[in-house]
Amino acid sequence: MEYIMLAVTAWLLGFIPYFEIYLAVPATIAMGLDPISSVFWAGLGNFSAVPVILFAQKKLSHIPRIAAWLEKLTNSKYRETIDRFGSSFVLLFTPVTGIWIAAALASTFGYRGAKLMITSAFTVLLYGSLVAVATSTGLELIGLLNF
Repeated sequence: MEYIMLAVTAWLLGFIPYFEIYLAVPATIAMGLDPISSVFWAGLGNFSAVPVILFAQKKLSHIPRIAAWLEKLTNSKYRETIDRFGSSFVLLFTPVTGIWIAAALASTFGYRGAKLMITSAFTVLLYGSLVAVATSTGLELIGLLNF
């Protein structure tokens, strides 16, 4: 039962904007969840934002005024740049802005669907793993973690 509560906590913290994986992983490791489970559950919560954003954007695009604005942004002068560097954009902006904003911006400028999902999943896994290693190493150095 304790594992389930820690997993749900990791997922929720990972899903919430601003907390995301950068707070969820260290917090749940400090609470006693092992680093691999912490990265998995917090990452799953953090990644869950991407389908929510894509779904919301699809629903909002049925509103004529928003659809026109999204079409204008998608066909902007940045379209070629996003097509070429969309993966790099998501990879580099996620740690700065968080997955919510990075995915929303990338999607708004035309980097959507499977490409965005795969890049976001990789990004969340990469940064979650880095945070887990840093957290575990720090806790081991001060003697609070014994795995």
